[in-house]
Amino acid sequence: MEPLLEVSGLEKRLGTLHLNQISFRVEPGHIAGLVGVNGAWKTTLLHTILNLYDKNGGRVTVCGYDMDTQEREAKDRLGLVLDEMMYEKGLSGLENARLYGRLYHHFNESLFLELCERFELPPNRKLGLLSTGFKMRFQFAFALSHNARLFLMDEPASGLDPGARRIFKEVLRSLCEEGYTVLISSHILSDLADMCSNIGVIHQGKMVLEGPI
Repeated sequence: MEPLLEVSGLEKRLGTLHLNQISFRVEPGHIAGLVGVNGAWKTTLLHTILNLYDKNGGRVTVCGYDMDTQEREAKDRLGLVLDEMMYEKGLSGLENARLYGRLYHHFNESLFLELCERFELPPNRKLGLLSTGFKMRFQFAFALSHNARLFLMDEPASGLDPGARRIFKEVLRSLCEEGYTVLISSHILSDLADMCSNIGVIHQGKMVLEGPI
């Protein structure tokens, strides 16, 4: 079965720091984890995968699309759940979904509103007024409403209270049961241990261990 994410020999240099020959793959219907201490370059790795940083070498494919030559098609299949949101805090969830939904071929506003109801998310409240847990729910709802197949999550459980953390794990498990695929980074191994089928350990820009949990 073709992996939904394949990273081969990825290189990124920032000054004296070096993301060094990172290779891994994420199979459909799985939750894969990236774990490492703060400063291990997990976020840099995800930003390089997303072409937010120019890489110095290697190759990334998403759902079979090459991120160098087919970036639009690849990102159409990606859903992002990030610790620092890229959305407009002065706009409501629905206004954000309409604004950013224009970037995707398959955004479905009716589905977004259904997902808001499922996640008990008030779509007409400004994002800046929502708690960390509700901002996370918005990102899930928006990503699902534009038909993402692969979710990239950077420290998504950071700052969540116990109730929001429980909901977060429930949503992740339901995504996998429905056939979605997730790559999630965290510096807290316990966040990943009971969810992931595979895990990679990053240290000083290198993948020092990768395999089944």
